[in-house]
Order: sequence, then structure tokens, then C-alpha cells
Amino acid sequence: MKKSAKLLAAALLGMFMLSLVGCGSSSTVATVNGEKVTRAELDKRVNRYKQSLEGDPNQKEVLASLEQQELERLIDEKLLMQEAKQRNIQVTDAQVDEELTKGKQNFPSDEEYQNALKQNGLTESELKEMIRSNLIISNLYDALSPDVQVSDQDIQKYYKENPDKFKQTQQVKASHILLKTEDEAKAIIDQLKKGANFEQLAAEKSTDPTAAQNKGELGFFDREAMVKEFSDAAFSMKKGEISKTPVKSSFGYHVIRVEDIKEARQLSLDEVKDQIKVDLAAEQKQQKFETWYGDVKAAAKIERKLPQPATPQTGTGTPNSSQQPEQTPAPATPAPEGQQPTK
Repeated sequence: MKKSAKLLAAALLGMFMLSLVGCGSSSTVATVNGEKVTRAELDKRVNRYKQSLEGDPNQKEVLASLEQQELERLIDEKLLMQEAKQRNIQVTDAQVDEELTKGKQNFPSDEEYQNALKQNGLTESELKEMIRSNLIISNLYDALSPDVQVSDQDIQKYYKENPDKFKQTQQVKASHILLKTEDEAKAIIDQLKKGANFEQLAAEKSTDPTAAQNKGELGFFDREAMVKEFSDAAFSMKKGEISKTPVKSSFGYHVIRVEDIKEARQLSLDEVKDQIKVDLAAEQKQQKFETWYGDVKAAAKIERKLPQPATPQTGTGTPNSSQQPEQTPAPATPAPEGQQPTK
């Protein structure tokens, strides 16, 4: 799904989860320019990993490492929020509500949205505060690098030096109707042979929760984007063709219709120059931010009070995606549980 530009900028920094204080100790595990990071805040972060680590013989060591990583994220977050406050960067309730509304539109129903909140261990009030935090730090990020310039020469140079990045693999645009059983899928295929409307059947019969809105359309995708069974079928079909037999995958039984095909080719400079400009500008902004943040963090008075594990993996320096553990935190807006055949 697409994110707003502001939340995307926050996502690029890879660590903007607002601390959600739950029940627990109020002891201090770190201070950032005098502001406390409490044990309760840290435990809230670390506890989300415990279920996935059950039965792991190295659970204790892994949790100790994750605790150090999450502490470093909390330190980064506190420091960034302090900097935003100094610059009087604020976000209105209306802006938060707007982002929340955008997020809700990704869910087929309010029930699905509420389920996603529950699965992420969030209330809507907590989610709103996470969105507010994301927006504030995103605005800080933008404010620190407003003068980024990318020239035509920069774009041409990047295009010539990176030809492999602009090779478009074969892509298929397809729609699908997902059914629980093979017999149900065969019945749908029979109806389509008799002239039934694919979009209407997708909206009414598909178990993919997004089908009511998108009528089964998946857009363009390359072979690696979908599970093997689905891709093998879709990429063997012709434009306009409907699968003659149900396609079984881990999601169920698919009835597939290929809408269009894009053959593999080298994209021209004219086709990609706008995207290159966006990418280069984002790279420059990120570099500026990292330089600035490195200086800010070096000058900050930070006291860490956790004992170091035997093999520490704490993040240092600027906040970036490489500091994320394999189990990533919940997104700013919980994603709906779809049954599209993506990997």
C-alpha cells in the first residue's frame, strides 16, 4: 500500500515507534539530556518479541541483545523529539486524524481495522500518538534539509552508471478470485465460461478481504512478487486469458485473469528521470540528516544504565534501518490482513 510522503520519510529513518508506556517498573534505564527512559517503556518494546522466541535455546541472549537495540532506539527517539521541540515543530489533531483516516481506508471494514489494532497490542489513542510522533519527526527531517538540488547532469550520470537498475523485468497485470475449495473455484470458472462478470464475482465470492474494494485486481507485478504457484500460472497465460483450472496455493484456490503483459526491456532516461531525481534528492537529504544527527548525538548527554550483554549488538551513531531486528515493530498504521498471493 502507498504511504503518505511524511510517513514515508519517517519510515526511511527506520526507528520512529512512539514509546507506549504500560504497566511495569518506573526505574530508569537511561537518561537523554536529563529526560528519563523508563524500564516500563523499554519492556513495552522488548515484550513484543517474546512470543516469537518461545522455545529458542538462545532466547535469553537474543532478548538481551534486543533490549540493547530497543534502548538505543528509545534514546534516538527521545533525542529527536527534544530537537523537534526546540524548533517548535508541532502537529495538529486534524493532521493526525487525516493520517489515521488514510490508514483506515486500507481496511475492508472497521472490524478488520479493530482486529489489526488488537493484534498489534494497540488502542486507537496509542496509535494516534504514534502517528503524531511520526509526523513530528518527519517534519523535523524535512526542515533540516530543505535546499536539496538535483541537476540534469546528476540524473544523466546516475542513469549511465547504473544501467541494471533500469532493466524492467517481464510484468503481468492480473486479477484473481480466491476460493476456499477446489470445487468452489471450478464453479466460478464455469460461471465465467457462461459469461458471468469477473469483477462482480470477485467482489461477491472472493475470500480475499480486499476484493470488495478492488474487485480482485492485483495490478502489475513481476514473477518474484507472488508465491510460486500463482506466478507460474499467471506468467504462462496470455493477455485476456482466464485460468482453465483452479490454481492452488497456500492461500487457497485462485481463478486468475491476465489483464495485460509488459515484456522485459531497458527503460529510457525519459521514463525514469523523474524517479531518479526523487531518489537522489532523498539520498542527499538522508546524508544531510545523518551528518546532523551524528553531531547532535555526540553532543548530547546520554547515560545508559543497562549492563552490556556478552555480545552486544546495540545501534550507535545515526538511526537507520540496519539497526532494526529481524522482527520489525508494528507499523504506524497496522496493515490489514490480506490474502493476496504476495510473498
